Amino acid sequence: MGRLVFSGEDYSTVAFFLNNTLQSSFLGEVVRLEPLKVENASRIKYNSLIYIMHIPLFIARYIGIYVFFVVFSVAFFSSIGICEPIPRFQHLDLEDGLSQSSALCMVQDKQGFLWIGTYDGLNRYDGIEVKVYRNVPGDPTSLPDSSIRSLLIEPDGKLLVGMKSGGVVAYNRKFDTFSPYLGAHPYPNPKLEIRAMVRDQDGRLWVAGAAGLYHLDETTGRAEQFKLPNSSGNADPGPVLSVLNGQGGDLFVATPGSVYRIPYGQQLASRLVPEAPGTFPDDAVISGINLDGTNDLWVLTEGHGVFRCKLDSGVWNHFLPGVATWFAFRDSQGQLFIGTNRGLAQLFPDADAPGGLRAVVYSHNALDPESLSHNDVLTMLEDTGGILWVGTYSGGVNKLNPAYQAFSIYRNQPGNPNSLSGDAIGSVLAEGDDFLWVGTRYTGLNRLDRRNGTVTRFQNDPSNPRSLGDNGVNCLHIDRQNRLWVGTMDGGLALYDPASGGFTHYRSDPKDPESLSQDKIWWIAEDASGILWIGTSSAGLNRFDPSTGKVKRYKHDPANPASISHDRVRHITLSRTGALWIGTNAGLNRFDPATEKFEHWEFDPNNPDSISNNRVTPILENASGDLWIGTDNGLNHFDLVSGKFKHVTTNDGLINNGIQGILQDSRGNLWISTFRGLSRYTPASGEIRNYSGRDGISGLEFWMNAYGASPRGELFFGSVKGVTALVPERIRPNKHVPPIVISAMSVLNHAYHKAGNMAVAQSVSIDYKDNIVGFTFAALDYADPKRNLFSYKLEGFDKSFSPPSASRTATYTNLDPGQYVLRVLGCNNDGMWNESGVSLELKVVPPFWAMWWFRAFCILAIVLLIYLLYRLRIRSIGRRQIELENTVRARTFDLEKRIEERDVAEEALRRSQLSFSAIFKVSPLAISISDEKTGRILQANEAFSQLVGVHELDVLKLSCLNIGFWHNPQDREDIVGSSTLEMELTLSSGEG
Repeated sequence: MGRLVFSGEDYSTVAFFLNNTLQSSFLGEVVRLEPLKVENASRIKYNSLIYIMHIPLFIARYIGIYVFFVVFSVAFFSSIGICEPIPRFQHLDLEDGLSQSSALCMVQDKQGFLWIGTYDGLNRYDGIEVKVYRNVPGDPTSLPDSSIRSLLIEPDGKLLVGMKSGGVVAYNRKFDTFSPYLGAHPYPNPKLEIRAMVRDQDGRLWVAGAAGLYHLDETTGRAEQFKLPNSSGNADPGPVLSVLNGQGGDLFVATPGSVYRIPYGQQLASRLVPEAPGTFPDDAVISGINLDGTNDLWVLTEGHGVFRCKLDSGVWNHFLPGVATWFAFRDSQGQLFIGTNRGLAQLFPDADAPGGLRAVVYSHNALDPESLSHNDVLTMLEDTGGILWVGTYSGGVNKLNPAYQAFSIYRNQPGNPNSLSGDAIGSVLAEGDDFLWVGTRYTGLNRLDRRNGTVTRFQNDPSNPRSLGDNGVNCLHIDRQNRLWVGTMDGGLALYDPASGGFTHYRSDPKDPESLSQDKIWWIAEDASGILWIGTSSAGLNRFDPSTGKVKRYKHDPANPASISHDRVRHITLSRTGALWIGTNAGLNRFDPATEKFEHWEFDPNNPDSISNNRVTPILENASGDLWIGTDNGLNHFDLVSGKFKHVTTNDGLINNGIQGILQDSRGNLWISTFRGLSRYTPASGEIRNYSGRDGISGLEFWMNAYGASPRGELFFGSVKGVTALVPERIRPNKHVPPIVISAMSVLNHAYHKAGNMAVAQSVSIDYKDNIVGFTFAALDYADPKRNLFSYKLEGFDKSFSPPSASRTATYTNLDPGQYVLRVLGCNNDGMWNESGVSLELKVVPPFWAMWWFRAFCILAIVLLIYLLYRLRIRSIGRRQIELENTVRARTFDLEKRIEERDVAEEALRRSQLSFSAIFKVSPLAISISDEKTGRILQANEAFSQLVGVHELDVLKLSCLNIGFWHNPQDREDIVGSSTLEMELTLSSGEG
């Protein structure tokens, strides 16, 4: 580690080119003889940058020349506990929807949204989408100015926005609009910049800006200027940079030339800087102030670093000289950060360092996608989930997720000799806690010194027989004598000599049956007697005696069921009993060195208790004797007593079934590397937690047998993109319960704005014609927003909640008119659910003909119509009844008349009949009445009886047909004629 010490002012400039790697490191330190210690940290893969140092001029005068030199950096990285982890940043920039790349101010509102002010717009971020607010010409409800300089969340949750030239506006959450605070711009010149806002202990709003310091009288709606004294005691008309609310209600105010303290309840300000002798350089320009929550005041400058004033004691300390500093921030964990123009500085407690703090600066590196996006760090925020957000100048926003930092990455950096020689990892081996051996598949062997960050590479050199035999390193083993054995892809077995840095080689010799059976070495294991057991790619198992270099071979013999089941040996584990557990391409083998016999367990598709697949790679026997076997089709737990295998696969939650490595942590969890990421399996509960690239691991595809652990429990897994290192105890679940919001709504696939801000809307109404309605929701936890899950239900339509899904939208079509309630539940990336969720009342307004009032009107109209028809009918019936009565009356009259006439006629007839009857009986004429058809005599008078000579009673028994004269017409005529004559004579004589 380079160290240069200067005293006083006898030095010129030190230009730092700071960068980051994925593991803690120190590039060096520059220490001035005052309370300052600055260290640069660099990741193991990005550490080839340089210091450019100008030697102090007084030295140049002594040696007669001006010396300029370049010192190439040597990166030093820490083992855990030796050096602080270097943060790995994730980025939010223009591609993610940010309106502009300079994040000047940030706040989180009470709902959970992040608000980011930039030179060109105010941004609201929900973890997935950015909504941008700008000035819209002609729209008085938009921002007056798009250049945002300060943000403040009021105690009641209201957001105040200070602008470059627009005064202060308040955000109306309900309508998603902006309006001048208290309805007007109360400041002398609303076009002047508003740099800071704060509420004091009495609730008064203080505003700092280009026009000075003002406090707002909300009773009058006007702003009153608070005059600050300058060095001569006169009012300072200059700009005010910061105003803070301190302990006890005191206010602290910063201008470019001084810092003031306004005691609570007083109207006079006292100057803190530069009243303290020797505290401040005369030419120091203040850029701002911050209070860190411990009653320490930090004074930032534009080129003289940062000064800390311990307000309790009045002691001043100086850090980061020669650096422009913009803010100081202490998070909820007590970590202290300083934003500078050379990166983000973190101050660590160090009793040996001046001021008790040691500074490590994290800066941008163009070759590191996870380094700080830009070195000019302007602001910082910690959200409710504990995630840190770092705003930069022209570099957007950087996210520092503590969970993401739990994983460290080692990988190759082209041109950097202190990085891994390649990213495709074939083997990993921890040598104690300070060294890590990493074998690559194509580019040789690496030894990482975790104390100082150096990397030593070993590669094949055809001209050097003592070099590594092959650049493909499949396996590594440190034996009981602390010697390193290397199994290569095609170069046999090699023993490393640390003294010379060379290798002794053991290769296969077709002429020597006691040599290795093959040069493709896949695994090395050591038994209690120091014998090495070596697995090969296709030539079986080898017993290697290091003392003699002799080998005994064990190969598959189809004729011998006690031989090894397959010649491809993928893994070897020594059991506590001394037996060897061997993974092959034909199942699991147990080898007894005493009897030299193999037992086999193979996959049987007809036996669900058999091993799940014949390709067996990692085998782990833990301290309790449990045997865990990884295959190409999942994890197996082998019960030695019953001989049964219990399977754990993707059906149970594993991220992938291709098991490449198994390690157990101190808590009994199994860490399983696969072809698609890492899984943590808890055998006691069956719980599985999966980790992918979004969690911070190095790629997804891990390699067979590329895994290892350090004595203190750090775990290492090799993939095709480097090595992932993790300390299981540092990986904690995300317990932040995310607020759930409905962030947007669409109707007929177009944004719906009638309800104002959907994030606070409680009810909405849509027309029955709007038969496609969609909702977008968000869980405001920012750890890994794409893994947040949602479940929703539209009460009145859905019978149950939808299955949990990462989809953030719900769409409904053809909803019947009526009342509905949309309920949305959500969880964070670790399954922490917000069971209360959010709800929204939805009313589908029916057409007017389906409205109750229309239906009531129709019913009333129908009733009235029926009533009218009824009345008309009644009236018609009445008229008809009258007509009928008249008709009846007329007909009755006519009938009565006819009856009367009939009675008269009948009376006449009766009289006629009586007359006839009298005449009939006494008439001298023979009269008979007979049936015209039968001729039967119905009635006859006495004259007739006499005529026919039959008694009057018997004559009725006769028929005219029985009377003879009746058949003789001449006789009938004569009789009738004589009778007529006789009657006539009688009548005549009678009349006479």
